[in-house]
Parts: sequence; C-alpha cells; structure tokens
Amino acid sequence: RRAARGGRGVRASGPDNASSYAAYRRELVQTRVPGATRSALFMGVVLQNLFLILDYIAFPEFFTQFLATRMLINLGFGICYLGRNRFPRSAMIGSGYTLGLGMLALIFAHGATTMPYYTGLILVFFGMGVMLPFSTIEASLVAGSLAGVFALAAFLDGGGANTAYHFSTFFVLGAAAETVFCSAFLDRMR
Repeated sequence: RRAARGGRGVRASGPDNASSYAAYRRELVQTRVPGATRSALFMGVVLQNLFLILDYIAFPEFFTQFLATRMLINLGFGICYLGRNRFPRSAMIGSGYTLGLGMLALIFAHGATTMPYYTGLILVFFGMGVMLPFSTIEASLVAGSLAGVFALAAFLDGGGANTAYHFSTFFVLGAAAETVFCSAFLDRMR
C-alpha cells in the first residue's frame, strides 16, 4: 500500500485512490479492527469501573443508579467483545456508542446542565479518536451524534442553559471535532 502511494503517508489523488482506499479499509476492518476494539474495550472496562470510586465519593445518593449504569456499559462492552471478530466494524462503532451513551446516562441522571461528568464524555472522545481506527465518517457519526445529544441537554432537561453549561458544551463539541480530526489524520497515516 505504501509503495502505491510513493512510500509516503499521504494518499495520491485520482480514480484509483477511491478503490485503493476502499480496499485498505476492508483489510483494516478484517485484520486490525478486532484487536483495536479488544484493546479499547479493555481500557474502557478498567477506566470506567475505576470511576465507581468517584461515583461513591462525589455522588453517594446516586451510587446505586450509577453502578447499574456502569454494569449496563460492561454488558454492552461484553456484547461488542463477543462480536468483534464476526462483526468488527459494528463492534468498533458499538463500543464507542456503548461508553458514550453510558456517559450521557450518567450526565442526565443528575441534572444534565449541571453535571460535571461531561468531562467523562470528553475522555470517551479522546479514547475513540486514538484507540479505534475509525474512518472520518465513522468518527463524525459517533462523536457528532453523542456531542449533539449533549448540546441539546438544556432543552431535554427543561432546566435551561447556564454559563457553565455553555462552557461544557463548547468543550464537548471541541473534543468531538478533535476526535474526527484525529481519526482522519491517523487514517491517512496508516
């Protein structure tokens, strides 16, 4: 593949480029995505379960609900893990949605516009952009939809937006954009 591109990390333009890229993505999905998904799931399980300590300390009144949410995330991770070899692309995308939607559930559990767990969603975006070999479109779909749900939180919550929420939204949208750019950049480097 590198020889076809002149040995550099930048793809050549032209009619052969689209078919070369499609062949590259097919090979990537079959050969590298299952392992990348496994690694991302392992890191996700470890990190998100370590946050149970923070849940207990910072939000003891919500600990049972947060524990149940985190166990559902683990269940989703388990499904993605089991499907990673047979359905590699779906498992990869599913792992991003599993943790992202789980984080949104934690955020919405305690007043969406006031919940400081938006930073967890930012961590999800950074992990996705680096650990999972998303295409630009896949990263846009996953990060964009999750960030969009967060941005609409003031309307869904009914509590209205405040200055802190505006700052949080700015950082979440920025992190989602960075995920897309990282995915595009890393995809070009592979």
